[in-house]
Amino acid sequence: MNHHVDGRRDIIIRCLVEYLGESGEELIKDHQDVSQEALKEDCSNHMMKIIIIHPNVAQENQDPVNVSVIIEGTEILEDCGSVTNACLLLMGVIYAVNLSYPLKLKYTFEVFQKLFLELDILKMSPKVQSLHKKLLARVFQCYLCFCPAQLICLHFVCFLTVISSVAQFYTSSFCPERSENVCKGSDCNC
Repeated sequence: MNHHVDGRRDIIIRCLVEYLGESGEELIKDHQDVSQEALKEDCSNHMMKIIIIHPNVAQENQDPVNVSVIIEGTEILEDCGSVTNACLLLMGVIYAVNLSYPLKLKYTFEVFQKLFLELDILKMSPKVQSLHKKLLARVFQCYLCFCPAQLICLHFVCFLTVISSVAQFYTSSFCPERSENVCKGSDCNC
């Protein structure tokens, strides 16, 4: 079940990048059956990237995927588990080391910072402000008329809540769907 939820969150991250008009390949790179030498050579060409390695299907003892974070050609975090976790950890590294965001992904990282982490939320670019207004309008609409067709929106809001409360999530047993009153019932998979 956890892989299913992580998979949906990873898809949301990829779709968010595309929705903002940026290339998903600038943030995430998938590798299939690649040698360690070729992988190290490829990693040395990237300033900031999330690398996903899909192993050969014949190898049964390996995890299905290996997700790593690359900064300035060096793998700084490995075995992140999912793209979502890698994005969270990458944001933490960016803040800890005081790095600047990649220019080709400025809107994606602005959404991570301002909408998910709720840092410096008063200064948003018009594109991110438009997304923020659409999300708030959709959430308000869901609360006015809760119906099965709008469950997807509620699940997305639960995902945003989990991302924005990452500090509390790692320091306590915080459960966003119960404390934020976002999810309706115990059937939510957030």
